[in-house]
Amino acid sequence: MIETSAPTRFDFAGAPTDVAPFKTDEGGFVVNASLGIRVRVCVSALDTPGVVVVSRDLGVEEQFASIDDVDHGGPLRLVKAAVVHVRPERGVRITTTSDAPRGAGLGASAALAVALLSALRRANGEAPTAEQLVDDALHVENVILGNINGGQDQYASALGGFHAFGFGPGHVEVQPLSLDRALLRSIEERSVLCYSGDSRVSGDVLDQVMAQYTSGDRRTASALRTIKGIARETMQALADGSLDDLGALIQATGAVQRDLHVAMTPPAVQRLLEIGHAHGVDAAKMAGAGGGGCVYFFCPPERREGLAHALASHGVPLLPVQFSPAGVLTTGIGA
Repeated sequence: MIETSAPTRFDFAGAPTDVAPFKTDEGGFVVNASLGIRVRVCVSALDTPGVVVVSRDLGVEEQFASIDDVDHGGPLRLVKAAVVHVRPERGVRITTTSDAPRGAGLGASAALAVALLSALRRANGEAPTAEQLVDDALHVENVILGNINGGQDQYASALGGFHAFGFGPGHVEVQPLSLDRALLRSIEERSVLCYSGDSRVSGDVLDQVMAQYTSGDRRTASALRTIKGIARETMQALADGSLDDLGALIQATGAVQRDLHVAMTPPAVQRLLEIGHAHGVDAAKMAGAGGGGCVYFFCPPERREGLAHALASHGVPLLPVQFSPAGVLTTGIGA
């Protein structure tokens, strides 16, 4: 039995400039941080050549007589695609669970892919590096399943910590950002992360945004370039430890993000933004591609408690903001 886990992430700035064709045409730039909100996988050996896949979050279980019988459909398609890709040397039972709500925009699917691929590789006696797991995860998600992933999610899950990523055609520049504990604590004390209740599929939003860019829409191209520039400024604000600059940049990137597409800010998200504004908090952005999922607020510590209380009083689920220095972990090995 092998147990692994991988962190989700929050993107402070830059998404979706890590997605083609923008990243291949003009280069993307993203700043993100791994969260203590993790996805966990347990892979245990079976006495038969079959495959059993269980999602505790979805309450779904699928069984197959052999790897050759595994399909790529249904809600467990990511797990099944990873199994077919790695081809375990013996029958396996796979159980998954996630701390993140479904469709939260925190990159949980990438965390699942990285954690699962690590467990499956280790079950086969391999010791994959973080870079190999990123390549593996992107192959499973983008090539086998035909999803749209730029790579920032997979890197955050594999590596952990704060990073800036430069994306170009065929290469990624990885820049670790070393923030002292006092600064990390100060950011956490100013952070409120909540779930809109509107689960979204990031690929749908990204498809529409990149279709606008490909068609030559000047407004979309300008917005993506602005987001990329804000991401570079965000990296500098973190390096300088300037919380005032960080808050202003989160407010700026959130505003540009919401202008990217009409579907970017559904009513459930707009409602959260209005609650934040009513409590004097305008520094807010959607996690990931937007279009639903989680909303992140950055506010002075004296306003944080009031905002969190107001959101909770409206029945809005709050998620903890604790940054994780650890990427994918092997948390247990047993007979």
